[in-house]
Parts: sequence; C-alpha cells; structure tokens
Amino acid sequence: MTAWCEELRVPYQGVPVATIKRHATGKGNADKSAMIAAAVNRGWNPMDDNEADALWILDWARNQYGHNNPIVSGR
Repeated sequence: MTAWCEELRVPYQGVPVATIKRHATGKGNADKSAMIAAAVNRGWNPMDDNEADALWILDWARNQYGHNNPIVSGR
C-alpha cells in the first residue's frame, strides 16, 4: 500500500491500531466482535471484522481531516 501511495504521490500516514479501536469503541484493546458491534450500532452493516475496521479507519480520518477533504471524501 505504501509503495502504491508513493508511486502515485497519494499522501498517507500510519495510524496505531489502538487509536482506531479507541475511536470506535472507547477502548484501545477492543476485540473484533466489539469493533463489529460498534459499526452496527453506527448504522453500518460490515460483512466482517476487516470491513468494520476499514469503515472505522475512514471515519477516524474524516473526523481528523474533515468530511470535505479530498483525501478522505473521494472527491
């Protein structure tokens, strides 16, 4: 992923797993089922824990950088 971003000059940064888990659940050591439950409580319907994690990463980034930021809005 980093090589792809660098080749296409897409900005990126690493985010600690505990940061995303804390953002989603309030606990930095939340397990997979807690991450899925938090996503469902948010109104999302993730197929698995990987999709729940991806949704929370996007949500974290949008909160950090703004919903209208082209990096996280897809525009």
